[in-house]
Amino acid sequence: MLFVVSIAAMYLSVPDSLILYKDRSWSQSSIARLKVFDKSVETAKNAIVPRKEGDYEASLSIFGIPYKAVRVKVLEDDEVIVGGQAIGIRLYSDNLIVVAVGRVNEEGESPAQRAGIKEGDVILSLNGEKVGSAEEFSEKIAMCEGAATLETQREGDVREVTVTPEASRLDGKKRIGLWVRDSTAGVGTLTYMDEETMTYGALGHGVSDADTGVKFSVKNGSVEECSVAEIKKGEKGVPGELKGAFLKDAKVIGDITKNEKEGVFGRLSEVPGGERVPLGHKSEIKKGVAFIRTSLDGKEAEDYEIEITKVSKGSKNPTKGLMIKVTDQRLIDKTGGIVQGMSGSPILQEGRLIGAVTHVLVNDPTKGYGIFIENMICASES
Repeated sequence: MLFVVSIAAMYLSVPDSLILYKDRSWSQSSIARLKVFDKSVETAKNAIVPRKEGDYEASLSIFGIPYKAVRVKVLEDDEVIVGGQAIGIRLYSDNLIVVAVGRVNEEGESPAQRAGIKEGDVILSLNGEKVGSAEEFSEKIAMCEGAATLETQREGDVREVTVTPEASRLDGKKRIGLWVRDSTAGVGTLTYMDEETMTYGALGHGVSDADTGVKFSVKNGSVEECSVAEIKKGEKGVPGELKGAFLKDAKVIGDITKNEKEGVFGRLSEVPGGERVPLGHKSEIKKGVAFIRTSLDGKEAEDYEIEITKVSKGSKNPTKGLMIKVTDQRLIDKTGGIVQGMSGSPILQEGRLIGAVTHVLVNDPTKGYGIFIENMICASES
């Protein structure tokens, strides 16, 4: 009975959209079955085999009872170029993120405090107009005659608030008591590149503001060459870090068009070094030996052995589908395990690219999480 329940639970966790690969089977059970409404998808014993690329409607049934509709995207069983190189990322937000709220003068609340604005709120517009930068926002507030209307967003809820700028007694400049941020920069790892389209995926998770955790919207951004200046070794309770340095007159090698919870995406201007490998479907991933490919010097990427200890096909967090443990003593000696800056490092198993490193467990830097590569591919094409 427990076996039946566990199989049903696995298939109940099938997402609303699913990626399959042409001419590669997707295993099924007699308990939970996926029916794709297209004749090009063949049904074999305990499996379905798509024969043509495209987007299809499907239905998931449990014990023969329809459970939910599923959108299936069938992709060519193509190869991508595996990354592993350290990259510099500069991202400019389409909106402004509030990183601090305080007083304009010593006594009383500031206009922002009275309006109920909080850290983590996003400023969408000022007096009905987009604001291009934190500097422009400050200048427009200082020039306000009377009240100003701000359109703000908090956890998806949009509202309008009215603030009347207050003159600072220090310099006479009008302020409302907000500190906002419009950009960020850091180091991550390239996961893959499609040579035909020049598109890429990196990081395996979105870029968020370091102080508030709010994900940056994309106005524009760039991928640049960088070097690893220092390795801060991870220890129990203290995450390590690859401290990157943007090179002087760094070469821009790509742009950033999307910042999703599954990673950063865009196009590169040149093909990076790396081998071509096929993509691995989550149904093919097994617990056991795998490898992460990463660069500790900002140049050459090397493979380090890991163990996949858990495969969570139905994880609600798309960035934590894989649980991994570093077993390669070379990497442990150099970094302590997984460190910041390694996010996006490709995970390979049996010659296929199956995912990317996303997080480290702070209490044990040899352990961490990874994202399924199909989640990154799906996010890049959505």
